[in-house]
Amino acid sequence: MTSHAVISPQTNTLFRSAIALSGSSTGYFGTTTQALRTAVLLANIFNCTYNTTQDIVACLRDVGAHSLDFWGLVGVTLYEQRPPNFLPVVDGDFVVRQPKESWELGEGRLIPLVHPPEKQRSVQ
Repeated sequence: MTSHAVISPQTNTLFRSAIALSGSSTGYFGTTTQALRTAVLLANIFNCTYNTTQDIVACLRDVGAHSLDFWGLVGVTLYEQRPPNFLPVVDGDFVVRQPKESWELGEGRLIPLVHPPEKQRSVQ
C-alpha cells in the first residue's frame, strides 16, 4: 500500500519520502478485481439485506473491524477456496488508474521511494 499512497492524489502530498517493506503497486498483485465479490460474501456471512452496493457498505459499517478482518480472511478461503486479498481497486479516487500507468506518467516522481530488493525482503 505504500507505493499506492505515493501515487494517489488523495495522499501523495502527505509524503516527503516513503519506504516500502514489501509488495509493489506494479506487481500482478497490485490491485484486485474481486472487491465486490468479497463484499458480497461478507454481506452474506453477516446476514445483510441488500439490493445495492450502498446497502452492503451500510450494513458492513455496523460490523466490528476484527470480525471483518477475520471473516475477510477465513470466509474467502473457507467458502470460495481462493486466497484472501485486501488490495486496492482502481476506483478513480484513491487509485486513479492502474498503478503501472501512474508510474509511467510520472505520478509520485517527486517522492523518493525506497523499495528493498526482492532478495533482501525474503531473508528475515
